[in-house]
Amino acid sequence: MANYAHPVSSAADNMQNPRVLEAIEERLEEMRAGANEVLSELTYMAFARVDDGWVRPSDKVRALELLAKFHKIYVDRVEHSGSVKYSLNLPDPTNDHD
Repeated sequence: MANYAHPVSSAADNMQNPRVLEAIEERLEEMRAGANEVLSELTYMAFARVDDGWVRPSDKVRALELLAKFHKIYVDRVEHSGSVKYSLNLPDPTNDHD
């Protein structure tokens, strides 16, 4: 049976064990969702039938919104009014510093 009298030092020791670190990395890799999987799931949700019972209308709307943003069909825009002041400091082309 495992000795849990010193769980903090046991955890620290485990994090130095290459086999433990490799197992953790493998598990994390399995859990990571790539872009294709995310887009696939969003597409599935966006076009699923609401009457199937597992997807709500609000889920469909959100999935469609995220897909539209990804494909740049829908872009959030911020409108502003007023003037913009800027200055541009360019080197003097008549003054050679070489």
